Amino acid sequence: MREDESAPLTKPGVSLRTILLFAALILVAVGQILLYVAPINDEIVFPSAGWYVVAGAALFGLGLWGRLPARFAALNRVQIPQERALLLLALAFGGLAVFTMLTFLYGSETVYTPVLIFWAASGLSYLAAWGGGWSFSLTGLWNWLKRHQAEWLALLVIFGLGLGLRMYELGELPKVIDGDEGRVGLNVLSTREMPLANPFALWENFGALYMQAMYLSVKTFGQNPFALRLLPALGGSLAIPSVYLLGRRLAGHRVGLISAFLLATSHTHIHFSRISSVAYIQGTWLVPLELYFLVSGLQKKSARRAAIAGVLLAVHYSVYLTAQMMTGILLVYTLLLFLFQRAWFLTVRRQFAAFWGGLFLMLLPEFTYIL
Repeated sequence: MREDESAPLTKPGVSLRTILLFAALILVAVGQILLYVAPINDEIVFPSAGWYVVAGAALFGLGLWGRLPARFAALNRVQIPQERALLLLALAFGGLAVFTMLTFLYGSETVYTPVLIFWAASGLSYLAAWGGGWSFSLTGLWNWLKRHQAEWLALLVIFGLGLGLRMYELGELPKVIDGDEGRVGLNVLSTREMPLANPFALWENFGALYMQAMYLSVKTFGQNPFALRLLPALGGSLAIPSVYLLGRRLAGHRVGLISAFLLATSHTHIHFSRISSVAYIQGTWLVPLELYFLVSGLQKKSARRAAIAGVLLAVHYSVYLTAQMMTGILLVYTLLLFLFQRAWFLTVRRQFAAFWGGLFLMLLPEFTYIL
């Protein structure tokens, strides 16, 4: 992996014609969504939905074959910077995710796959917008692994130990499903129905998206303790390399490995990795990963790394309330830097903009649902 923030940030522009084509596709998507949720005999929704499709088709034709009148010929040569075009696309997909979610809510739909697709497209478009020379190659990764062979082998052993401690007889130990685990399990089974069918719904601070992932486990392995506890065990195991990455970034590889080993063998962490009563075990891998990308983004002046941190924190909102706590902490951190480290803050303002922008964009559906 290589980062070169001195590389030019301006990429080839996007033509107005291309923007028109994307706008046309979004209009058609809006029309299709309205048609999907409307009853066949709905005389109110059908005409308006049909007009969206017609307008989108006309705009698509204009973008593909049409030319503007001579007085507007200069618009044919308009080039929008690629970063701005991608940001507009991310915002459009985010708006489409919100629109689809609200339409499905009022239409009592229970399959929100299109919402998640638009949401993911919004995040990917946003990350693509923040360039800066960050490149990845298998050759570079292989060279890094050869240079740090002892380090990653040690981490692999520690991770294997932690995974084994969390997976050993997971369905049998603890011997009983406690009351909160039972309540979680019952609500996991209701994620095929409203309101938890909506991935942005919340139940006692559990994100519905996380509960839907637990439902997939139950659907795959059956209604038993192992299926209910699988995701907490995997989340607790993922915390080991996540803490290693943050420790290595802040204080070097020795601190990273020691931190990973202490977490892998922590009695408390092992215990909460083996029950589904609480979801904050997922925060033990999400929070270090969010901080790793934010800190490394600030240190390397990489806007894309900072944007990844913001997107991850937004996804965390659909898991548990630890995301809300981290948002408050990082907001105070940002304000303190702005007030007392103004000169340095100005050198990384682009990275902070990428972080907070990604968080806000990806939280649009969640905020809309809460409101």
